[in-house]
Amino acid sequence: MFRSILLVSALVAGVAGTVHAQDRKGTDRLQELKAQFRKLEGRHPGIGENVERRRDILKQVAAMSDPAAMQFLVDVARNGRCSEFHAEVLQVLAEKGLDLAQVAVLFQDLLVEGGPHRHLARTYLLARAVARQDDSFLAGLFVKGGIEDRFLALDAMGRLGSLATLSAAERLLADPDWRPREGTAVCCATIAAALRRAEGTPAAQVLLLLQRDPRFRPSDAYAVREATRLWSRRDLHSYVELKSLCDPDVAKRVEAARFMGNAGIEAARAPLLLIARDRTEHPAVRAAAAEALGGLRIARGDLASRLEWLLQDPDTEVRHGVLRGLARLGVRQAGEVLVDLLDGPLASDARAALTRAPAPPHDENWPAWLATLPEGT
Repeated sequence: MFRSILLVSALVAGVAGTVHAQDRKGTDRLQELKAQFRKLEGRHPGIGENVERRRDILKQVAAMSDPAAMQFLVDVARNGRCSEFHAEVLQVLAEKGLDLAQVAVLFQDLLVEGGPHRHLARTYLLARAVARQDDSFLAGLFVKGGIEDRFLALDAMGRLGSLATLSAAERLLADPDWRPREGTAVCCATIAAALRRAEGTPAAQVLLLLQRDPRFRPSDAYAVREATRLWSRRDLHSYVELKSLCDPDVAKRVEAARFMGNAGIEAARAPLLLIARDRTEHPAVRAAAAEALGGLRIARGDLASRLEWLLQDPDTEVRHGVLRGLARLGVRQAGEVLVDLLDGPLASDARAALTRAPAPPHDENWPAWLATLPEGT
C-alpha cells in the first residue's frame, strides 16, 4: 500500500515537472520573441523586410495561449509606433474571443464615436457581454450609443433574456427619429426578435404596435412570427385585456385607450364609444378614447358620424380628443366634418387637427383634398 502511494506521488510529481518545464519553455520563448520584436522596432521600422519580420513574430506570439502573450499583443495595439500592425493585432484579439480583462479594457478604450476600430471593438464587447451573461455593458451601450448601437444592444439583451429587454424595445419603438437601414440591425425585425423570450401582455402589445408602425416592412413580419412561435398563444390579440380600460388608475385608463387606438384593436370599438360618451368618466380618459377611435379601421364612416355628435360635449379636452380622432380616421366623412368646422367657433382647433390628417393640402384647397379621401367602410 505504501509503495503504491509512493508510486502515485512520483507519477504526479513527474507530470507536474513536465508541465512546469513546458510552461517555462513557453515563457522563455515568449521573452525571446518580445526581445526580437523590440530590437527590430528600433531599427528602421518602416523598411519592408523589417515590417515582415515583426509581423511574423506577432503571428508566433498570437499562436500562444499564455495570457502574457495576449498582454504583449495588447501593448503592441496601444503602441503608436506599431500602427501598421494595429488592425491585424486587434482582429486576432477579437477572433480569439478571450475573456481577459486587459483585452476588454483595450476594446473599451477603442469604443469611441468615429474611431477607426470602433466596429471591431463593439463586436467583441457585445459577444463578451453575451458570453458572461452580463447585461450591464448592454444597458450602458443602449443609453450612450448611437442608433445602431442601441439596436445591437437590444438584440443581445433578447438573446440573454435580460429584464431590460422589454423597456428597451418600447423605447426604440417610441423613438420617431430612426429609419430602417438596409444590411444593418436597425429595423423592426430586430425589435421583434428581441422579444422571443418575453411572452406576455406587455410584449404582445409592443408587437401589435410594431406591426402598425410606418417603419414596419413586409420582411419584418417573419421576425414577428418567429418571435412568437414558441409562445403559448399564437394570436397576439388574445393577450390584449379590454378590462385595462376600467383600471382604477386614471393614467392607466388613458394609456390603455391610446394603446387600443394605436394598435387598431377593433374589439375595443364598443368600449371606447361608451367611455367617450360617459360624462362621469375623467375628461382625459374620454378624450383619449375619442382619439383612439380614429385609429380603428372598421366602419370608419359610422365612426365619423359618432365622433361628430361628440363635438357637442361641453368639455374642451374631450372636444380636442374628438377632433384628433376625426383627423386620424382618414376618410371623406371625417374630412368633411373637419372642413365644415373651419367656418365656426371651433375653426382654430379644427385647423390644428387637419394638420395631423393624411396629407392635407398646403394651399387650403379643401374640396380637392376631400376628393382624395376614401369613403368610410
